[in-house]
Amino acid sequence: MARTSPLFSEVAEMFLELQHGNVTAHSWRADRDNLANVPAWFAALPIATIRESDALAYLSGQLAIKARSTVARARTTLSAVFAYAVREEIVNHNPVRNVPLPPEAADADTESVSTFSDAELARTLAAQYEIQPRLASVTELLSLTGLHWSELRALRIGDLQRTPYPAVRVARAHSDGYAEKPLDRARIVPLTDRALAIAVTLAGSRPTDEYLATTPAGEQLQGNRFREAVHWPQTAPGRAIRELRHFVATRWLDAGIPIEQVAEWLGHARARTARRIYAPASSPSRGSSRPGAMQDRVGAACTD
Repeated sequence: MARTSPLFSEVAEMFLELQHGNVTAHSWRADRDNLANVPAWFAALPIATIRESDALAYLSGQLAIKARSTVARARTTLSAVFAYAVREEIVNHNPVRNVPLPPEAADADTESVSTFSDAELARTLAAQYEIQPRLASVTELLSLTGLHWSELRALRIGDLQRTPYPAVRVARAHSDGYAEKPLDRARIVPLTDRALAIAVTLAGSRPTDEYLATTPAGEQLQGNRFREAVHWPQTAPGRAIRELRHFVATRWLDAGIPIEQVAEWLGHARARTARRIYAPASSPSRGSSRPGAMQDRVGAACTD
């Protein structure tokens, strides 16, 4: 059976063809994008040979580089493909159905988070700037603002402000493969001199309604393509993009910025959420060793 079984990629194409016009456009695009991001090794497997262990390996690998919510949506699409294959009698069972998402080491309900050290982030940025400077500046901007990846993707040039202090207005989120949506609460996140310089360079002289952070070709960022372009597994081994958010949160706390202010900049509705997640990971002993005394400048700008 294994020799005559179609590849997973082939069945995925059949699944998408069937879904087109039979589900909402939003759902179809989400499935399409999720399947486009399936790792090559998994896509090349004969679908009848795929077992629970393969599904687990796929999901675990994705959790190492993507947010848990993104991997959960990818799992839903994956399971739908196998459900289709069962109905079409291509396979006998759905190996994804009984494979839950693996537990995450730094889930939001835990008391601490994993993040970059100063030296680790410096190495990551140095390596990425050698490979692709524009996209490396996106990594750096995330480490300076604490934005979610989906929020950075949705930023427009017009969201930049210069007065009363340099900042960005964060009002939308646009997860990979999903429609853009407004945030429940918009917020203002201040920019250091370095963050402002990066944002101004990314914006260039383009119209204010265009995306701020784009690819060198001017296209909206896509998570998987971004990671591939900056060689993320090699330049940030063992780290996920969301850990850039953890990095700046802990550095703000190290600088003595009140937890209530940090929570507001991060978009948490309650300060206790930020305290539970980030306070255990902060370290006052790091003090002013952080590059450029970033947080001191942010704090000063916001109190002028």
